Amino acid sequence: MSKSNNNYEKHLDKVLKDPELAIEYLNVALLEQQEDPTLFIRALKNVAQAWELDLKKEDVLDQHSLLDSLGLKLAIVKKPEAA
Repeated sequence: MSKSNNNYEKHLDKVLKDPELAIEYLNVALLEQQEDPTLFIRALKNVAQAWELDLKKEDVLDQHSLLDSLGLKLAIVKKPEAA
């Protein structure tokens, strides 16, 4: 791993330790997953890593089990209609 990647990961871990920033990060990933369906699950894994959760690969098969491991729930909210 390059030094810049390592610095980025350390910075991301530090930022994602803040629950409010982690929620915002996950919200953006959720909105952007139309472009890349794996984006949200990768974001969840980044948050889990930042929170130093001991997640085994077999325990993290899908978004719902990872959310449960993080103690989070996914809420679906309808976008307001344009005026």
